[in-house]
Amino acid sequence: MPLPTPAEIWATTRRARLARVLVVYLSISFVVLQVVSMFTEMLGLPGWFFPGAVALLLIGLPIIVTTALVQSVPAPTSARVPTAPNERPGDAENEGRAESSASVLSVTPGPSSSIDRAPARVGHWLTWQKAILGGLGAFALWGIVVTAYMVMRSAGIGPVGSLVAAGALEARDRVLVADFENRTPDPQLGAAVTEAFRIDLAQSTIVTVVQPEATREVLRRMQRSVDEPLALELAREVAIREGIKAVVAGEISKAGTGFVLTARLLQPETGGALAAFRETAADSTRIIAALDALSKKLREKVGESLKSIRGNEPLEQVTTSSLEALRRYSQGVRAYDLEANTARAVPLLEEAVALDSAFAMGWRKLGVALQVAGVPRSRQLDAFARAYRYRERLTAFEKYMTEAEYHQNVTGNFQSAIAAYESLLESHPREIGPLVNLGIAYIREGEYERAEAVLRSIELKDVFFATYIFLAVATASQGKLDETRAALDSAAARGEPLTPLFRSHLAALQGNWAEAETHARAGLQARNLAFQEQARLQLAHLAAVRGRLAEAENWLHDAVRVARELGRPADQLSMGNPFGAPITGGAVGLGLLDVLVRMNPARGVQTVQHALEQVPLDSLPVLDRPYFALAYFFGAAGGADVGRHLLLDFETEVPPEYRRGFVGRHRAAGAVALGRGL
Repeated sequence: MPLPTPAEIWATTRRARLARVLVVYLSISFVVLQVVSMFTEMLGLPGWFFPGAVALLLIGLPIIVTTALVQSVPAPTSARVPTAPNERPGDAENEGRAESSASVLSVTPGPSSSIDRAPARVGHWLTWQKAILGGLGAFALWGIVVTAYMVMRSAGIGPVGSLVAAGALEARDRVLVADFENRTPDPQLGAAVTEAFRIDLAQSTIVTVVQPEATREVLRRMQRSVDEPLALELAREVAIREGIKAVVAGEISKAGTGFVLTARLLQPETGGALAAFRETAADSTRIIAALDALSKKLREKVGESLKSIRGNEPLEQVTTSSLEALRRYSQGVRAYDLEANTARAVPLLEEAVALDSAFAMGWRKLGVALQVAGVPRSRQLDAFARAYRYRERLTAFEKYMTEAEYHQNVTGNFQSAIAAYESLLESHPREIGPLVNLGIAYIREGEYERAEAVLRSIELKDVFFATYIFLAVATASQGKLDETRAALDSAAARGEPLTPLFRSHLAALQGNWAEAETHARAGLQARNLAFQEQARLQLAHLAAVRGRLAEAENWLHDAVRVARELGRPADQLSMGNPFGAPITGGAVGLGLLDVLVRMNPARGVQTVQHALEQVPLDSLPVLDRPYFALAYFFGAAGGADVGRHLLLDFETEVPPEYRRGFVGRHRAAGAVALGRGL
């Protein structure tokens, strides 16, 4: 059979109206895909539903084109049968009989296109009716397959059934992520992928991922080193002791120029696998994407809504696209959460955000670490503000945490912080960190009963030592001293380094000055220099209230020396007292001893002015300047005009969004007003 000529192809195409058919088919396909996409999102259908619909439409395209070509073939006729005398050309009835007497695909003598010479049976099968019915049938069958999958998944039937539906896990059960086994030449890669996987899995709304700080407390109770890697066997032991329902065991290994990543969900007691998944990464730049896919498969198998999983941003968008930044971050997180080593954690986290300046998780964790490290306030606030700026690059969990911490630490808007914590706890009701921070926010708002209720709602086995410290503050503020003592005993049993200072404050509230001093001196043994600084300030307060002014002065000078070692020049002027005692630290504290106790304001003013010569106020970052402490001092010392100007400078220099975070405004304004005789 000779090949069709271009002229024959063009003639057949025009006769088949192929362009019009393609436009109609593609338009219908577009509408179908929009509907499929809408239902996939609304109903939480599996991700392969949409690609399957695309495949069906692609398969249908050549069928539609072929049908159009076949159906465009003109009805061929045999040799014209002579008309009877009573038959007239053009008579409709006669013409219909003539057409019915010839097959539409019978070959007639004379020239014809080779495209038109098709077997009769093709025209029988490729009709428009059958093409349309076939397409509808294919989509109906596809819908049945998807429906069957969703039913089996939700009922826990077969290999596609979810673990929650099958009863292997329950919603909100805790899951512990063990350290990924690292079989690559890069010694830091295992820690990096472990942290990234934990971050992604923590986005789940159906399981609760055990955080590293909670694991640290369990290791302490087990009398194991917190520096010990959380290998699979140790993770299983931790899970068994704490009643954790499942352990995730991961592995990363080299495969040529790429990497292979696996994750298994195991029962702690037997080590039996509940689920196992595998992903590959072509090179190191694709590791984060592979981890993201691995986590999503695991979350789907557990039973999380597919709609919820798709709603999360990809891991590289919420963490960092820089693997090196992720390495530094994971090392910093381990140093802070497991080793409680802020001196090591801070520089590692600073390196992480230097490698990726938009690394929101890195900035948030850095802000938390800087708080504990006791660095100048401006550095802490800058880290929290940068995390807040890039919060859209955070997981939903971290985003709420960042918003809450931003308001709690930067703006001082505790109601906004409380709202953010409550929103977070709607989807993660058992997360310890948000619960503790919500309790702190209630304390800062003076809602001590609500703070106590929140802190006591945390399950005992989940509690880490900081919970008891803030529980002690909440109960002490209500005058429940027996409950306060019990909370501090629990904190001490868990190794909380601030316990001696809080015990000192409790004893001072009861007038037990000797006991208070004993506890404060124990605080001098803390490894953290910032805690040692506060211990000296507490000892100065205890000496001052008992009339031992020279001793109080010595402790205040010693605290200033520690502030220099810490690199905190603002503390040389004034340092805050966490217990609300009237004696503050730094030069202001020394000056107030003269003004309020010795009744020698001239000497006090000289002390403070000398300190301001050494550390000029304008040499400090705006957010580190102790405007209110200095205004209060000068108001009490007879320099009300100086104090008034300091209050005006605060309004001028400090950006509005930061002003609520400064404490002592009303106390300072009152002292200035009294000094001016108002």
